[in-house]
Amino acid sequence: MDKQQGDQYEQYLQFAIDLAKKASEIIKAGQTARNTTNTENGGAGLKTKSSPLDFLTETDLAVENFIKSAIAETFPEHKLFVWPYTETEPGNC
Repeated sequence: MDKQQGDQYEQYLQFAIDLAKKASEIIKAGQTARNTTNTENGGAGLKTKSSPLDFLTETDLAVENFIKSAIAETFPEHKLFVWPYTETEPGNC
């Protein structure tokens, strides 16, 4: 690996670390909302996917959208694969 490639990997790593820290704040806020909100579904914005045990929260969606937007903004030339089965074109995260 040459220096330029190593620098690029370091940039990706630092971006990922910063992104994870910011996403953790969204998750913490969502957890607080679920713990302090008593709604019919047992929490703030709680939905199910394939079964009652397969939860999808507003926080899940907010974090996914935050991450996709940050990647698209910072690295518009990158494609993004999001589990399950979602793939985007470069810049369309």
